[in-house]
Amino acid sequence: MKVLNMPVDMVAIFDLNNDYPIPLKFRIKSKDLNKHIKIDKIRDSRQEMKAGHRICIFRCESYDKDKDMIIPYEIHYEREDDVWLLYKI
Repeated sequence: MKVLNMPVDMVAIFDLNNDYPIPLKFRIKSKDLNKHIKIDKIRDSRQEMKAGHRICIFRCESYDKDKDMIIPYEIHYEREDDVWLLYKI
């Protein structure tokens, strides 16, 4: 997996009874790329402390129709800064 650490726009569900938000889909915006990706499966979710910040880490999968394959990736949500990052792909 390649480390990107790229900010993304996320659509997620925030439940008051749950510690984790639930990511649904995100958008990657850069000079070359503007792509919407639906999260098909969340394989794992956990919380960690990094540099004094609480981070939710999600290991996810999405199906890419163009390549006809499943793409694994990792998304981080920084609670204090309210930032979603595409960390690894």
